[in-house]
Amino acid sequence: MVALLIWVQEEKNWRFWLFAVLAFATGMITEMIGVNTGLLFGNYAYGEVMGAKLNGVPLLIGVNWFVVVFSAGTIMQLMHDWVRNRVGAEAWSESSIWQTVSL
Repeated sequence: MVALLIWVQEEKNWRFWLFAVLAFATGMITEMIGVNTGLLFGNYAYGEVMGAKLNGVPLLIGVNWFVVVFSAGTIMQLMHDWVRNRVGAEAWSESSIWQTVSL
């Protein structure tokens, strides 16, 4: 899945790669806190099926965080563009709803 997302990404510039690294790192750190302390998601652990681990968290989990966050952002951008095109650019830019959401 991650290979497909990278392959179809039109702009593979430094911003894309920075986002990928930050999403991976944020996911890994979050999971490490969760696995090692139980603070964020309760007590849990990963088995051996998912391969190599770092501090008890499979590297695939960091990749998964990137895939989920990137996909959610892409869907939100598509929905944003669709609504803006349906409502009209003028109404969209002046909408109090948009101003509220943008805060």
